[in-house]
Amino acid sequence: GPQKNQMLERRAQLLDGVLGDQASAIDAHKAILEKTPNALSSLDALADIYAKRDAWAELKDILEQRLAITPPDEAGPYAVRLGLVLVERLEDAEAARPHLEQALQSKKPPTGEAKSTALRHLIGAYQKARAQGDEGALEKLAWALGELASQLAGKERSATRAELGDVLRAQKKYREALQAFAVAAHLEPEILLVDEVLAVGD
Repeated sequence: GPQKNQMLERRAQLLDGVLGDQASAIDAHKAILEKTPNALSSLDALADIYAKRDAWAELKDILEQRLAITPPDEAGPYAVRLGLVLVERLEDAEAARPHLEQALQSKKPPTGEAKSTALRHLIGAYQKARAQGDEGALEKLAWALGELASQLAGKERSATRAELGDVLRAQKKYREALQAFAVAAHLEPEILLVDEVLAVGD
């Protein structure tokens, strides 16, 4: 019953936190999950232990379980963590892409460094897809570059804005491209107007 589960959870916490016996703590949490597959505290504890042990395949499995039982409105933090494990630790960018997209479009999207990192990985994925002839990737690439630019400052922001301008121009969205180039160059749009109009016919 619930009381027995609480005792098992307490034992698992003691094994990990007080005794530092991660292997036994893993076994204890697994025993809990065998009886109660949706035991959130054990899933979260295992995720932390596996991360400390660099056990990335096991961490992926646990995060997939956690994400599957998490309401969509609260899925952002788990989706971004899973996506980053897939792309950075398991080198599976293709599998990471839908999770990173889910995280950034959720009601609780990542912020700060986690958001910037997720966007950079998605930009790489969209650029690869575009190079392989996926026309739909162009729209997503423009979105991701715009989001990333808003997270950056200084030269890095200008460079990202310029890259966004190139993508918008490829989409024939010349007015939006002009605005992106103008922000990148710290100039008023009118100053670039003649150059951009001439470039439209290229």
